[in-house]
Amino acid sequence: MTPNLYTKTYWLNSVLVFLFFAVLMTVEKNFGVTSLLLLAASIYALPFNFHQLKIIPRHLPYWLLGASALLLMNLLLREPWDPERLNLIIFFICLIPIYYNLSNVGFSIQALRLGLYVAIIIGALVSNYEYSTLNNSRAGTALRPQLSGLVAVIFLCYFVARLSYLFKNLKHKPNLFEAALNVSAIIASFIIVNLSGSKSPVLALIVLVLFFSIYFKLYLKPRGIISILIVILSSAGFYTTQTDNPLIQRMSSAMQIIIQSDIGDYDDGSLGARVEIWKTGLNIFEQNPIFGVGFGEKTFAIKEAQLELNLQSIVFNYSTEMHSNYVDLLVLFGAVGLLMFFIFTGIVLITYFKNRSYIKQETLILFLAHILGFLIYGISEVFVGYVHGTALFFFPIVIFISYINFTKKTQLVNSINDALNV
Repeated sequence: MTPNLYTKTYWLNSVLVFLFFAVLMTVEKNFGVTSLLLLAASIYALPFNFHQLKIIPRHLPYWLLGASALLLMNLLLREPWDPERLNLIIFFICLIPIYYNLSNVGFSIQALRLGLYVAIIIGALVSNYEYSTLNNSRAGTALRPQLSGLVAVIFLCYFVARLSYLFKNLKHKPNLFEAALNVSAIIASFIIVNLSGSKSPVLALIVLVLFFSIYFKLYLKPRGIISILIVILSSAGFYTTQTDNPLIQRMSSAMQIIIQSDIGDYDDGSLGARVEIWKTGLNIFEQNPIFGVGFGEKTFAIKEAQLELNLQSIVFNYSTEMHSNYVDLLVLFGAVGLLMFFIFTGIVLITYFKNRSYIKQETLILFLAHILGFLIYGISEVFVGYVHGTALFFFPIVIFISYINFTKKTQLVNSINDALNV
C-alpha cells in the first residue's frame, strides 16, 4: 500500500512557506518568525518520518554541516566572541531539519506562488509609501533598496513566465483572476526596481533576460522576438523620457564614467569608490590568501591596505563591506571561503538542471532567476554573512531543492500506484 503524501504536515508546511514569502517586504526581519515556525514544524515531524530520510539526497546537508564546522572553527580560533557570528552557524544547522522535512513531507507550489504575489504587491505599496511620504530618493521595503530591487527582479522573471503559461491555457483552462493578479504583480515589480534607485538590480535584470532568451531560444520564436522588442523599446523610452528619475540619473552617471574611462571620478558616488574598495580587498587577500583575516581583523587589515596602496576612500569610515560578495569572501575567509561558496553554487545549479524535467518551466525559471540573480548581484553588493542577504539567498534555495525532492518522490509514488492499479 502506498503512503498518503498530502498529510496535515504537508498543509502546515504550505501555510508556513506561503507566510515566509508573503511577509518578506512588510516589517523588518519578520520572516525570521515564519522561519522559526517552519523549523519547529520540521523538528516535530522528523521523528515520524525518520525511516524515510535515507532516500533524500544528502549533498546539501553535508555542505551545510561543513560550512557550519568551518565557521565554528573560525569563531573559536581567531574571532572575538560575538553572538552575531554564532547566529550564522545556528542558521546553517537549522536549515538541515527544514530541508529534510520539506523534502519528505512537501508543500504546495500554489502556496509559494500566492506568497510571491502577496509579497510583491505589498512591497510596492510599502516602497511607494516610503518614497512619497518619507521623501527617500532610494526607497526600499522591509529590505534595503538594493535587496528589494533584486527580489523584485527575481519575482518578475517568474511572473512573466507564469503569465506566458496562463496565456497558453487561456482557451482550455482560463484563470482570469490569476492573470489579473499576475499583471498587477509585474507592475509592482517594476515599481520596486524603479524606486530602489539601485543599479545592481537593473544589471541583474539585463543579464537574466539575456540568459533566458538564449537558454530558451526565444530569439527563434515570433512571440519571443516581439517580447524582446517590447522590453527594449519600453526600457529605451523610460530611460530617455524620465531624466529626473534617481535611478536613471545614477545609471547615466555610471555609464558616462565608464565611457570616459574616468573611474577615478567619484561624482557618481559609488562606481569609482567601488574600484578603490576592491583594490583594498584584493590587497588584503594577497596578504592572507588561504583563510582570510576574519571579521575581527578586518578593520585593521583595511587600514593597513589603504596605507600600502596610498588610498583614502571615505566609504570605510562607515562600513567595512567590500561592495562585492566575492571580494568580501576573499577578505574574510580567503580562497577556502570562496571555494565553499562556489561548491554550494555548483551543487544547486547541477540539482536544478539535472531535475528540470520534474518541474514546470516557469518554476525552473524562478529557481534559476533566484540563484543567478544573486550571483550577478554579488558582483557589486555583499549578501553572504549579513542577516537579510544570507537568509534570502540560502533559505529559498533549501525550499526550492526540497520541492524538487518531494516532486520526484510524488512521481515515484504515483508510478507505483499506477502499477498496482493495473
